[in-house]
Amino acid sequence: MGALGSSLKALIEDLLFPIRLHLSPRIAWSAKRKIVRFSPSTLVKGPCREQDLEAMLYVTQHSSVPAPRVIRVYRREKGRDDGLWICMEFIRGESLVASWTKEDEHVRRKWVLKIMESVRVMRALSPPEDLGVVVGSTEGGGVIDGILSEDEVGPFATVAAFRELLQSNPNLEQYRDLWDSDKEMYCVLTHADLAPRNIILRSNDGEPVIIDWEFAGWWPEYWERIKWHFADFPETTGWVEMMDALDDEG
Repeated sequence: MGALGSSLKALIEDLLFPIRLHLSPRIAWSAKRKIVRFSPSTLVKGPCREQDLEAMLYVTQHSSVPAPRVIRVYRREKGRDDGLWICMEFIRGESLVASWTKEDEHVRRKWVLKIMESVRVMRALSPPEDLGVVVGSTEGGGVIDGILSEDEVGPFATVAAFRELLQSNPNLEQYRDLWDSDKEMYCVLTHADLAPRNIILRSNDGEPVIIDWEFAGWWPEYWERIKWHFADFPETTGWVEMMDALDDEG
């Protein structure tokens, strides 16, 4: 298909977007978030923040971490469906939270070992020096994380500046031994919502695929661990303990 054909196809898709959005099978549908199956192999999620899109593009382009591929983006400026909508690969499989109680400790450990390998791959990625920030979105913008605020915070040029934000946050008091330290902390690529409900065991190979990247970005290296504690709801028995143990093994 030539450039003209591609442009025409994109224009038609844009025009049909509202119709397809409201007629496609719904996975989730609320005032804040809508997810629908656009086709057997794709889904659309929105309205999304740029932070979500930036992280998905970065992780699939710069790492081997299993994550949905972005197919295309819809930017709607008018009407009831305004905002950023991400069309992405649909991952066939069962969520880890649904599979967890069906298997024994040995199988669960194999899953968590693979997930921890993805965490280590992300921890090997750090913000580019010319980005000018150490805590922020992958493109250097502000970030949103529900444990901090409903509003965007940052970006932050130093870990110390970010730590000041945490000092008065009651949600983080129980994790103070992780974040309240003067030792040098590195910032790394972080999913920041790593929980069994956000992991799909892909049906064709059993690989744990990480979904829902809306809080992801550059965060201090301790942030992933804090968040897999905080994000474990509904509680998945043994998940946090197994993640902690494997993380401690290094």
